[in-house]
Amino acid sequence: MAKKYLKALVFLDAHWVVEMSGAVHLFKNSSELLEGAMSIAVPVTDFKLEDPHFVLIEFYPEALDGRRVQMYVPVGVVANIVVTEPMVEDPKKLGFAVGFSGELPGQSK
Repeated sequence: MAKKYLKALVFLDAHWVVEMSGAVHLFKNSSELLEGAMSIAVPVTDFKLEDPHFVLIEFYPEALDGRRVQMYVPVGVVANIVVTEPMVEDPKKLGFAVGFSGELPGQSK
């Protein structure tokens, strides 16, 4: 399996993820879903800002055993996007260690 590199951390509104997305199980290992948290960080391998209403994110949730997910997220629920240049293999190098295992789902060292 080819290595998947972290391109960005996309911070999503936690209320939308938990209450409205209908896909909370896909985000469980993205970052800790803490009660009262304002946003969660999703480590993405790609994202696109081409649509005025949605951000397309690509990530590999552990719930799907390393299979790729592409999801259109409403622009209004994206708090911010932290782009990593150059792309990194280890999310802990960014200082966002909470909730990250140190490797992207589906990738073995």
